[in-house]
Amino acid sequence: MIQKKHKDKLFNYIFGREERKDYLLSLYNALNDKDYTNPDDLTITTIEDAIYLGYKNDVSCLVTSDEIVSLYEQQSTFNPNMPIRGIFYFSKLYEKYVTVNKLNIYGTSQLTLPTPQYYVFYVGDVSYPERMELKLSDMFASKTDVLECTATMLNINVGFNQELFSKCKPLYEYSYFIDKIYRNKKIYDTIDIAVDKAVTQCIEEGVLSDLLLAHRSEVTDMLLTEFNEEEYIEMVKKECIEIGKKRGLEIGEKRGLEIGKKRGLEIGKKEIILEMIKDGIISPETGAEKLGISVDELKM
Repeated sequence: MIQKKHKDKLFNYIFGREERKDYLLSLYNALNDKDYTNPDDLTITTIEDAIYLGYKNDVSCLVTSDEIVSLYEQQSTFNPNMPIRGIFYFSKLYEKYVTVNKLNIYGTSQLTLPTPQYYVFYVGDVSYPERMELKLSDMFASKTDVLECTATMLNINVGFNQELFSKCKPLYEYSYFIDKIYRNKKIYDTIDIAVDKAVTQCIEEGVLSDLLLAHRSEVTDMLLTEFNEEEYIEMVKKECIEIGKKRGLEIGEKRGLEIGKKRGLEIGKKEIILEMIKDGIISPETGAEKLGISVDELKM
């Protein structure tokens, strides 16, 4: 069981803190083609008890304006079920929005709510398209779009979404930093060394250097927790696959024996019937009837 020292992911630590709201504003502007300049116009809301990959109290970046409410999340593994997670998030958000603004949901006048916007930022070692739309309606047993929630997944690995990076330097630097770690993992024996080397390299190159210099220990512990969690999940996946293969072989072998036994009995029964017909004990018609086949099939 992995013990998590920090509840934050690094992405949330960079973009979801009050002291770095200018980073969040930069990201919001880049995604919405805006040019807002006052970070204090943004509000960051913490959503408690989000259930995903074993993380409890996962902090997500929630940006609100008069027209849009934006939820930003980072993932290192592809998850097609993000829309249902978004539904959980937005239901909590709108409940809070109604309460804070003292709105009457039981009144006769229709309320106006901020439009939901859900972005999932993917950075990992498996290649995916630059942009994917994951829809809640695709998860329903019967296809319908009566209820919809769309999670737009953006691949922010180095080499993808260059236009977005050009508009948001902190996002590019975050991506560059994570890319350094993945590259170092292929060179060094342990994740500890890979992370430490990446931190040093980025400080020397001026990538997130202010943050890394001021919070090196905290960032390092956070990353080790994230990558250990990632490796643990992959290990569990492999174990489950092996268990599934073994069980499948056992079931297949058992099924094979059952089929073989059944087939053997059928062949044996047919041979006995044929002998009885040959000896004149029963007619071909009676023998075919006992076997549940036609006389022509009996002769084959």
